[in-house]
Order: sequence, then structure tokens, then C-alpha cells
Amino acid sequence: MNSVKKALENTFFISLSWIITTLGGFLFWLIAGKFLNQQDYGIALTATSLGFFIISVITLGLPSALSKLIPEYKSRKKYEKIKEMITLSLSIILFANILTISILIILKNQIMSLIKVSENIYYLIIIYVFVGSFSTTFYNITYSFQEMKKYFIVGSISVLSKLIIATTILFLGFRYFGPIIGIIFSSIITLILCFPKKRLKKIKSFFDEDLFKYAITGFIGALVASMLTNFHYTIVTILKSNVNTGIFGVAMMVSSVTSAIPYILNISIYPIISETFRTKSKKIIPILVENTIKYSILFGIPLIITFLILSNFIVLSFSSYKFLDSARLVPILTLATFFLSISNIFVNTLFAIRKPKIYIKILLFTALIFILLTIPLTYFYSEFGMSVGYLITNIIYFILSLYQVRKFVDFGINIKKVLSIFVASTSFIILYLAKPNTIFSVIFYTSLNFIVYFIILFLLNFFSKEDYEIIKYFAKKLKFNQK
Repeated sequence: MNSVKKALENTFFISLSWIITTLGGFLFWLIAGKFLNQQDYGIALTATSLGFFIISVITLGLPSALSKLIPEYKSRKKYEKIKEMITLSLSIILFANILTISILIILKNQIMSLIKVSENIYYLIIIYVFVGSFSTTFYNITYSFQEMKKYFIVGSISVLSKLIIATTILFLGFRYFGPIIGIIFSSIITLILCFPKKRLKKIKSFFDEDLFKYAITGFIGALVASMLTNFHYTIVTILKSNVNTGIFGVAMMVSSVTSAIPYILNISIYPIISETFRTKSKKIIPILVENTIKYSILFGIPLIITFLILSNFIVLSFSSYKFLDSARLVPILTLATFFLSISNIFVNTLFAIRKPKIYIKILLFTALIFILLTIPLTYFYSEFGMSVGYLITNIIYFILSLYQVRKFVDFGINIKKVLSIFVASTSFIILYLAKPNTIFSVIFYTSLNFIVYFIILFLLNFFSKEDYEIIKYFAKKLKFNQK
């Protein structure tokens, strides 16, 4: 199978996985928003986001290193080397867990006071850290072997279990315990289903130069990625309160939808770039990156405009009137998450083509900007300040990553096609003038506007032969999977 077809197959299953996990995640936090007040919602977000941040620290960048090296070694048929590498990684993560959990227990009172949670919640965070560090690594190994069908199935089962457990606990009146226990339970399911039993081997050496080299780079990447996607909740909680975190959290959850297409395409092409980088097929890399950016803008711009117009309705649908203050943050955060997702495509490409030093420099500079901007802005302007700081950080991240990746990957951005997208996007005046305020009118006018948007693009000769071939591929794939 050639690289383009493999990218399409990866995209197909990752798209299905994203649809299930995103809809499930939306429903998960929607249910939480209906049951919980601002403070309880903030506590649930603080606990899960802090747990995720700690997981990104104690896995020491090893999942990222594995996702880079497994496809590369697989293409060179070094299967025994892969097994040794996986076993060594899991051994290191186990040791890191023991050390980290010991520290968390010793510093229990100080940390609990800082993040404003009870002792029960604190111990649940510790459980989540242990289970989540392994489930994340196991799930990443499945992805690294490009077993996308399994990746989709496991993700779907995990989301379903999270929904059932969390909803049951919320319904029984146990408040913020619902989302936290639901996430822990889904991590346990992922851990069991993805356990790499047949991919383990006795360790011959505790030193692997390639693994550690990319783990250091991956560690910084995971740390900064977690900071930009999760740690902002903890900052708002520490500097303000769980109520402010709840307001910011709802806006952030809603806005993250605009990063959907770039995220799907990014994780679809990453293992292929890693695999083809040292082969004759490396000429495909600029084409993959170029098309990824093209489709990200094609779907991203109308999504951003839709969220700007319908921010109040979306927030109220996602939660309740208690969170209406979140609506003013949605326009800022939709732009921020979109810039973040595009930037991640660029830096992951740099990582895949073995440019770790540049990758690290970009991420460290971005992290520094994030801290310098968001802490004072949050202190003075609460969740609004965090939103503005987050947007500025991601714009700087975008400019830096684009500038650097263009030095090594000769891809183009077709200005004419980008202008066509903006011209077609003016059609969303229909949605703005209609001002729909019911679920049926929103679905009708949004669908109508997207149809008009694509008709205008068709009239502007936006689509190429390759675009139609991709549509045919997905149509055939859908028919095959329906049989």
C-alpha cells in the first residue's frame, strides 16, 4: 500500500475515532454541566487536568519517542528491537510512578491547599496518574503500529464506559466524583484492551541512545502540549477559584471542536512521515503537509465563524444558564485552539523528520511566552485574561513553527485557494441574519450555510482531481465497512 493510501486509511479510522470520542466527550461534559454547578465543574476539571499534566511529566516523553521510532524500526524490520524498546519504556514509567506517587503523598497537604480539592479527590488524582500513565502509553503503542481499526474500537469502548460510569454516579448525586471516576474507569479499560503482552521482551540493556534522545525531545513536547491543553485550568484554579475554572472550562471544551480536522489529519500523517523520512518515498512528505493545511483551513474557517455566531446557543446547549459567562470567551478560544492545532502539525513534522533541537527550541520558547502572558493576565483579569494570553501564545507558536518547518519541508500554501475559502465564508451572513435559537433552526441554517459554502467553492474551481479521488476513496471505504 502506498503512502497516500495509508494516510487515507489512517485518516478514515482516526476520523471515526475522533467522531466517537469527541461526541462522547461532548456528551460527557455536557451531562456534567447539567448536573454540576460552576464550582463542582471546576473541581472536576482541575482534578482531571492536573492528573493529565502529571501523566505527561512521569511518562518522560517515552510515548512520543515510541510513536516516532516504532514506525521507523518497523519499516526496517527491526521487530526485536521494538520489543526491547517497549519493555524498557514501561519499566522506566513504572519507576517514575513509584517515585512521583511517593512525592505526592508526602506533599499531600501543601498540594491540596494549592489546588483547592478534598482528600478524597486528591487520592483519585493519584490513582488516575498511575492508571493513566500506562493506558496512555499502551494506546500510543497501538497507534504507533498503525493498527487504526483497533485504535478506533478501543477508543469507542473507552468513551462508552466513561459515559455510563460518570452518568450513573452523577445521577446518584455524587457530584464531581462522576466525571473523575468515569475517566479513571475508561483508562482502566484502555489499559486492559491495549496491553502489549506479545510485544514485551527481556531487557538486554538499560540504555537505548535513540529512545532516550527522542524521549527527551518528546518529554518537552508532551509537557508543553499538556501545558497548552490542560494546565491552564490549574492556573485559573490556583490564581482565582474553581468557579472561574468552571466558566473557562466550558468555553474551552466548546471551542476545542475547531481543532478537530487539523488534529485528525496531524495524527494520520505523523507515523507515515516518520516511516518514509529515510526512504525513497520521502517526496510524499511536502504533499502530505500541504494537503493537511489545505483541509484544515477549508473546514476550520467556517467552523470558527459558526462558533462566533452561535456562541451563546452552543454554551447553553453544552451546559446551562449558570455558565452563560463562558460565551464571551468562545470567540477568543476558538481562534486560539485553531492556531494551536495548525502549529502542532508543523512541530510534529519537524519531530518526525529528526529535527529535535529545533522542535525543543520552539516548544520551550512557546512555554515561556505562555507562562509570562497567562499568569499576570489571569491574576488581573481572571478567565478572560487567560483566554487572551492563550490566544496570543498560540499565534506566536504558529508563526515560529511555520517559519521553521518551511526551512526543511518544501510545501506551498496556495494563496488563491485560501482567498477562495475566505470569499466562500462570507456566505455565513445567512446564519448571522437568521439568528436561529432552537436546535432545529440551528441545524437547518448551519447545514444550509455549509451547502452554500461548498457550492461557492465549487464555482470558484477550488477542488482538484485529487480532492475528488479522496472523496471516492472514503465513499468506497464507507460502503465496505457497511457490508
